[in-house]
Amino acid sequence: MFFWIQEMEAWFLKQPQAIEDWAKEEGFHRKTNSVTHVAQHKSIHGKNIERLQQKPSEVVKLILRQTFLSKYLDKDKKYADLKYGKLAHAPGIISHLSPKELIKIDQELQAFIKKVSNH
Repeated sequence: MFFWIQEMEAWFLKQPQAIEDWAKEEGFHRKTNSVTHVAQHKSIHGKNIERLQQKPSEVVKLILRQTFLSKYLDKDKKYADLKYGKLAHAPGIISHLSPKELIKIDQELQAFIKKVSNH
């Protein structure tokens, strides 16, 4: 339960390469007018992820919609914007996270480890 106090999407935003790797593995198409890397998206570039004004899940939703196209064609035979779903997409993105690196940059994980280590 301790891990889920902060939305898990904050971890994705702290390791945007995980999103890139997941999108490539899933076969999602990058929009031609999008940023060249998720890390460069204006919603997170140069920002403290733990202090974002929006919920991390909303930021992930925005970034995915603006950066990637679905791998499925819509009724007009065009690729639709990618719509983020926690159950559909989060497990795949989580699998691309680096826990060792995340511990170094995530204050809540550091606090959790400190509490566990003291007991």
